Amino acid sequence: MEDGAGFGWYSLSAVMLTGLVGAQIGTMALLSNIFREMLSVVIMPLVVKYCGKIAAIAPGGATTMDTTLPVVVRYAGSEMSVISFVSGVTLSMLVIVLVPFFAGL
Repeated sequence: MEDGAGFGWYSLSAVMLTGLVGAQIGTMALLSNIFREMLSVVIMPLVVKYCGKIAAIAPGGATTMDTTLPVVVRYAGSEMSVISFVSGVTLSMLVIVLVPFFAGL
């Protein structure tokens, strides 16, 4: 549950979870977020084709403001760039609050 609140931000959520819960959970968070980002890049053409342009923002999570932004723009078009960036920034701010919250449950 805690890792889902990381929204793909592997560099922060993994470090936070290592400090809050332990190294094993932090490592799982790091790996799952890296795999999420890789999968986002691979499935992006299918997401756009079958779910529409706006759906391209979802798979990348917080990374849609930086590392997966070029992939979103390539497959969904430049009109999705601002929405993608705002979504990534919003999710990144939520990571700081939600990861400790869910780690404390």
